[in-house]
Amino acid sequence: MVVFSVLTYILGFFVGTFFMVISCAILLGERNKVKLLAIPVGVIVFIYVVFEMVLHTNLPAGILF
Repeated sequence: MVVFSVLTYILGFFVGTFFMVISCAILLGERNKVKLLAIPVGVIVFIYVVFEMVLHTNLPAGILF
């Protein structure tokens, strides 16, 4: 969670979330590379659509992005 917070602060919410979801999937035992890329992308698209487009909420932007 500390690494996620630092990544979110520096790189932004979407990049931090991407790496967090991949890390959690690996810790839960997922080894299929296609799923390891498809799941985080799907989660990020879902979060973007719901929060940015539907609810018009600004998600944290990082220093670099």
